[in-house]
Amino acid sequence: MKVTYRWGKHHAAGDVDSPSFFLSNKSEGFCNFSVVPKSVYNGLFFSDGLDTYRTIENISVRNNNIHTINQKFLFVEREGSERTETFFMPNGKDALLYELNEAAPITLTLDVKRAYDGRVWGRNYKVSRRKDCTVIKFTKTSDNREDKASDEHEYTLYIAIKHDGKLEKNMHWIERMYDDDAARGETASRWVLDACTIIGRKLAIATAKKESEAIAQATYTFRNAARLKAAKSKEKHALPHRSLEQFAAYNAIDMLTTAHGIHAGHPWFFQYWSRDSLISAKALQPAARQKLLIPFLKQIQQDGNIPNRIPSSEIGAADSVGWLFFRAFELYNAKKLSSTAEHKVLQAIVKSIELLRVHRTSKDIIYNKPQETWMDTLYNDDGRFGARIEIQALLLAMYRFAAELSTKRYEKYEQQLKKKVLKFFFEHNQLKDGIDDDTIRPNIFIAYYVYPDLLTKGEWKRVFKHALDNLWLDWGGLSTLDKRHPNFFPEDSGNDSRSYHHGDSWYWMNNLAAICLHRLDKDEFKPQIEKIKQASIHNLLWQNSLGTPAEVSSASHQTSAGCQNQAWSAALLIELLEISK
Repeated sequence: MKVTYRWGKHHAAGDVDSPSFFLSNKSEGFCNFSVVPKSVYNGLFFSDGLDTYRTIENISVRNNNIHTINQKFLFVEREGSERTETFFMPNGKDALLYELNEAAPITLTLDVKRAYDGRVWGRNYKVSRRKDCTVIKFTKTSDNREDKASDEHEYTLYIAIKHDGKLEKNMHWIERMYDDDAARGETASRWVLDACTIIGRKLAIATAKKESEAIAQATYTFRNAARLKAAKSKEKHALPHRSLEQFAAYNAIDMLTTAHGIHAGHPWFFQYWSRDSLISAKALQPAARQKLLIPFLKQIQQDGNIPNRIPSSEIGAADSVGWLFFRAFELYNAKKLSSTAEHKVLQAIVKSIELLRVHRTSKDIIYNKPQETWMDTLYNDDGRFGARIEIQALLLAMYRFAAELSTKRYEKYEQQLKKKVLKFFFEHNQLKDGIDDDTIRPNIFIAYYVYPDLLTKGEWKRVFKHALDNLWLDWGGLSTLDKRHPNFFPEDSGNDSRSYHHGDSWYWMNNLAAICLHRLDKDEFKPQIEKIKQASIHNLLWQNSLGTPAEVSSASHQTSAGCQNQAWSAALLIELLEISK
């Protein structure tokens, strides 16, 4: 399908197979539409602050064969054989504005559900007319065909539609086949509701827990479209836009950023994961970055770490606290950390270090539990249990920062740990992934990124070349596991996470590796740096989701897999584009 991009003086055109696009209201709501819905994660999503719900499954115009999608970032246009559609989400409103160039029959398909809820029974819809809006009341009840009891009320949502045309109720169920879900090994079909057809040109859809609130949001969006577009345009123009790919990457992470932090990714990871947020924080302006970091300082747990997610999940995070203080250290070195923030950071880093030394270290080495690093899946291994190279490097960086802020005692800790890491992790041309694990993985690049003084320049070159010999993918990425390893998977395994950290190539890690190679020797590693950069740009602009970077790719060939707007993929691409311009 033909795709065009346009923002300011930047424009491009090309072809994309089965494209989709994202829009966001920056208040935890977003949409993810493709011409034909490919997944239960397609549609319009609303958050009540606790849960995220899919509401509208699809919007379509009868007999309007889409041939071109124009990504204009402020809004998205779809050109069809009969009509041109425009999609826009205003910031701060749980609403979507949909417009046509001429009136036509617009069909709304609904599938109201909690995002991760696959149950099919107990879904009740009622359509009525309220205050010049069509209101769809959805009530979810339990059903003993899949629950312990029947008819227990779970929740009610209201979808208000303000429109300019005539509405025809359809109210019949259709079975939707989802190709992407089938490829991931999930249930490939779901019954959705063909709710209504509106013969008109313009409509605004809003969702809320209260009927009056949904009506108010829809009505305001419908009546103030020009004002809302102007306000959002002003915000978009404030984003850096030296090139199309730079603006697209900034826009991608901007869509994930709310008043509460950075979502890890849409449409799957609409939560605040500490690791993802802190790695991605580099893409924010210094004042916004400091604002994001400060709340995490209050989250130091009894073992010295911080939760992996807010609110937390059962799996811990061994690296989040290190990323927290590393990002604070960057601000400190750039003289962008306020004196008040510096005082808070000092208190928190001392507290964290002392707790880590009691609960997580033994003979200076720091240890993590299974699945506590960013490689948090299990497949024929121990989930990277034990002492891991990037966790040592993050602690070394913490010691160095604490020594700058406080006393020379932390400098002594730093030298003691550095000596141990060199003794137990560094052998010949390899920096081992674990103290007892010489499996070749790309985590050495994290170690260099946060603590380059661990090795000499010559030693790092030998280490990187050895890793590239075993991890490099000719299309421009790195495998997450030695390609000769028996657990290596060359193809992305979808919802089954076998390949996730056993072959899949992660765009954020590829970009981080390229940053490290550029810092170390941009001339010697120029071919790899350029190939990684071009692969990431290709994914950003010309694979699946328009203008947002994916989570992972298969190792065997470049794909756009996993989450389709991943925060750290965007953030590290921004940093790579900045240093290699």
